[in-house]
Amino acid sequence: MSDLTRSSFLLSFAGLELSFHRIGRVGWAGDTVLRSWADAPWRMEDGLLAVACQPEEFVWLGIGNAGSTATVVLKALNGSSARTMSVPPEWQLGWLIADDSQRRPIGLFGDTTANYRLEVIRTYPVSPTETLLTLLSPSAWSERFESLELSSAEVPPPVPLYSRVVRTKEAS
Repeated sequence: MSDLTRSSFLLSFAGLELSFHRIGRVGWAGDTVLRSWADAPWRMEDGLLAVACQPEEFVWLGIGNAGSTATVVLKALNGSSARTMSVPPEWQLGWLIADDSQRRPIGLFGDTTANYRLEVIRTYPVSPTETLLTLLSPSAWSERFESLELSSAEVPPPVPLYSRVVRTKEAS
């Protein structure tokens, strides 16, 4: 991976901190918090945000925001789906709403590339900030940039259940 290709690093974009994650098709659900199976390598240059994934995977974005609320809009350029969300309270962009009102994951769907428009609208700066977000299969990544060896994301080990018991302080 070249020094221009990032994985495990946050992208600072329009005052937000973005991280990119891959999840297998069997792990995706539109009604729950998604768990990262693997980082998604990314590269930002010349107004293009490229994110690599395997054809059998979906991508989700983790979004952090320390400033005032931002509106994030992600639209499929083919017009099939879109999503608008406020960050905070939302922080995970893992699906779009399709024309049939169903939640649709963000993925390649049999193609080698998939194109989206990512827009961040904030009070400051006044003008929206946007970029083309393109998902690339490893072969498409190699054609555009350099060779990329990207193994398929695997199901991570289970997370142990966690319980926090809070005991109230007894009155003296």
